[in-house]
This record gives sequence, structure tokens and C-alpha cells, in this order.
Amino acid sequence: CHELMDAMAFVALGSISYHSGKLGVVWAAPGQPVEDVVNMANIKASTFAVEHSTGPLADELEVSWFDKNNGYKRRSIRLLAPGVTVPRDTARLAPAGIDTEADAVRLGRWTMAQNVYGRKAVTWEMDLEHMAFHRLSVIAMSHDLTRWGHGGRVKAAVNAAGVVTLTLDAEVPASPTRFVALRLPTEASYRIFGVTAFTGTASQLALVGLWPAG
Repeated sequence: CHELMDAMAFVALGSISYHSGKLGVVWAAPGQPVEDVVNMANIKASTFAVEHSTGPLADELEVSWFDKNNGYKRRSIRLLAPGVTVPRDTARLAPAGIDTEADAVRLGRWTMAQNVYGRKAVTWEMDLEHMAFHRLSVIAMSHDLTRWGHGGRVKAAVNAAGVVTLTLDAEVPASPTRFVALRLPTEASYRIFGVTAFTGTASQLALVGLWPAG
């Protein structure tokens, strides 16, 4: 039964999940907000790793399905990776549950995009108390080892005459591009604020612009 439900959900780029405590489904959709930021403050020490896929990947994908609009006869379609005119390696996909050309094309593009853009795997460990997201959530990763920025915790925030100053638990270096992402109470996604220029390193950041009303 679980395999059947997974096949049904897979047609909509989803999968079965119990993240709410009940049988449910999660799925990928455009325009999803960033639900959490993972950084050095909530990653267990010595567990962060990035594994790059350096081997050759298929640059053409053949998707086959039983077309319900054509008497459930088997059909297939070939999708090329961007910029490829003469493919050197073809992968084949015959997913259960797909019965229309539109679904086959969407799933094929989804899979090809993973081939083209998903060339690295980022893994880490964290305590349950920090997991405010579930499978297929959109998260932001910040880690100074890979130069994806710097992350930490806010120890204090002071609003003096309209200028908000944040005190961090660690110093951060100056950068030509100065932004900080903050999650505000009752808001589903993070807000991005500009930071006043400084030199060297600092543990206090003065935000640019007005603090949101309310």
C-alpha cells in the first residue's frame, strides 16, 4: 500500500510523509519560502560534508509511459540537457503512475535538472530541537568552510532612534556584499536586511533601513 501511495504522489513530484504525525504527503512546488537557515550554530561539530559528483552524467533522458489518451499504448520522449545537440549517454526512466505526456515531460525535466544542477550532496547532523523543517523543505545553508557565508545566533537586538543593532555570538568579517537573514516571529520566511559597512571583524551589526512595523 505504501509503494502504491508513493507512486501516486510521485506523479505530482511528491512523496508520502508522516512529518505531521499523520499519514500525509509533501511535494515540490515553485515559489516555496525558505523555512530555515542551517549554519554552524545548529550543525553538530565535525559532521558537515560536501560530496561532489565528478563523474560523467547522462546528457539525454528517455521517459516512457502508458498514454491514457492513446489507448494506454506505450510512448516515449527524449529530453536533452541544456546546450547538448549530440548526446553521448542516455538514461531511461519508466515511472509508475505517469499516464500523460505533460506529466512525463515535467518528471523528465525534474530528473534532468537533478542531473545537471544536483552535482553535489551536502550532509550534516543536527539535534532534533533545531529541526524546524521537513523533507522537501527549502532551506538556506550558511557555512564559512565552503565560503557560503557566516552563520550564528543573535544574542541581542536594540532599536535606538530607528536604527536596529544586532549583537551576534561570534565575530563576522567585513564583506563587499553585506546582508543578514532574520526570521521574525509570526512570519513564514526569512527577511533579508542590509548591513551598515564596517572594517575588519565585528560582532555587532547595524541594519540599514527601517524595522518592519508591528
